[in-house]
Amino acid sequence: MKSSALKSLMDRDPRLGYTLQGYISTSYFNRYLDTMKKLQSIVMNLPVEARPRTSTATWSYAGQTQTGIVDESSPRRKVSTRPR
Repeated sequence: MKSSALKSLMDRDPRLGYTLQGYISTSYFNRYLDTMKKLQSIVMNLPVEARPRTSTATWSYAGQTQTGIVDESSPRRKVSTRPR
């Protein structure tokens, strides 16, 4: 069905138009909910080891406090720092 024909039908009969709009909105909302459920199941089934293991460390050096993110999955424990 062409959208112009549907629009003219909805414009001629506002009560019918409102009802149709409700059905269309409900349909799109249910599709959205189904998509979110699928996405959540995909994310929940990811293996835990695939997620990076990091922690935050704070230390002082030469009177300046530093905060860094430690990559615990690396054997050398890479540290990225940012001044505090």
